[in-house]
Amino acid sequence: MKKKLTILAANFLQQYGTVIVTANAGEAVVNYMVQKPDIIFLDIHYTHYERDGLDVLQNFLQLDNKAFIVMFSAGHDAATLSKALNQVRGDL
Repeated sequence: MKKKLTILAANFLQQYGTVIVTANAGEAVVNYMVQKPDIIFLDIHYTHYERDGLDVLQNFLQLDNKAFIVMFSAGHDAATLSKALNQVRGDL
């Protein structure tokens, strides 16, 4: 289901520009460094080995603290959402 939603979103967004979908956290960071996208859509619960979306967010902000990142989640975990907000606020 998750993969189908990713494909649906990517197909929709392609009308506005180039869309790159990555399979894991490492790919996401490498693609960010190479492609320098204007906007990043990142799932808070994006996982790969020991890394999650919050780890990837931190990597992006270390590379570029002005990166335009839209984080989303279907989760209801207030602590995780709060952690994401605090992470971004610390870089403002």
